[in-house]
Amino acid sequence: MSQKVQEPWWKSDAFKVAVAVTIIGAILTWILGFANPDDSESPQAAAPSVTSSSPRATDETEELSPTPTSTYKPREQYLSGINDIDGEAKTGSYSVDGTAYSNSVAAQVSKPCGSGADPEVLEYQLGRKWKTLKATVGLSDDSDSDFTMAFEVYLDDALKESFTFGVNHHRNVSISVVGVARVKLRAIYSKGPDVCGIDFAVWGNARVTH
Repeated sequence: MSQKVQEPWWKSDAFKVAVAVTIIGAILTWILGFANPDDSESPQAAAPSVTSSSPRATDETEELSPTPTSTYKPREQYLSGINDIDGEAKTGSYSVDGTAYSNSVAAQVSKPCGSGADPEVLEYQLGRKWKTLKATVGLSDDSDSDFTMAFEVYLDDALKESFTFGVNHHRNVSISVVGVARVKLRAIYSKGPDVCGIDFAVWGNARVTH
């Protein structure tokens, strides 16, 4: 019988398998190491920048810009809240033709009383900053029914409106005052007996608006 010659160990199948496994393991280790490099070898990641929400500190030498301010501009102003130039106006609630107007201005008009009637004038400075004058005009409801009153509106001394009536009548007025510096509200008795006394010429809820 012939004796079987034993192959060298490096040619055995077991050795070949071990070598293949070793090589494959080394390749996998290299691939994984490349994809996830060790922290000690990789450059340090830059810390993300954080934007502070707090106000920026201002250097003492830096000039601060002034904060813009807005001036409140009312849409309307009652004449009862404006001082009349002569200080003769009566203010408050007055009833005209059955309706009470709580923000009225009124002129205390004297009856003829033997010497003729004198006009009463309420004058206001508007400063050329308003657009419209509005009011309900008439004699106060407690006035003498035997008299009629003439009402006149002057804009910078120019007559703009004029109307005459007695108690229990009224007129709603809406007059442009664009560019007007002063307004005068004038009242005088136009007809009635020659007696003494007073009545009130009322400009109910008189106001200027934008």
